[in-house]
Amino acid sequence: MKNIMIATSVAVLMSTTAFAIDCKYVQNIILDNNNVILSSTTTYVCKESKPIIILEPTIKNVKKFKRRPVMSFSQIRNTALGY
Repeated sequence: MKNIMIATSVAVLMSTTAFAIDCKYVQNIILDNNNVILSSTTTYVCKESKPIIILEPTIKNVKKFKRRPVMSFSQIRNTALGY
């Protein structure tokens, strides 16, 4: 039973789709005559970038209700019986 649960969870994890951006990077390294690094720059080039979505704020009116205090069983019984 344990092996079936593990296999099922692995299958579910493998079958889910992931959303990622395909990016590649280019690294430019400048060396001197002694093969010492003078400078290095890394540039990322991405194929797809999704736009940022800004949602409108939602405004709600919230009313607070004052609740009655909690009654014990004996208080409920006495109220029902009229004591």
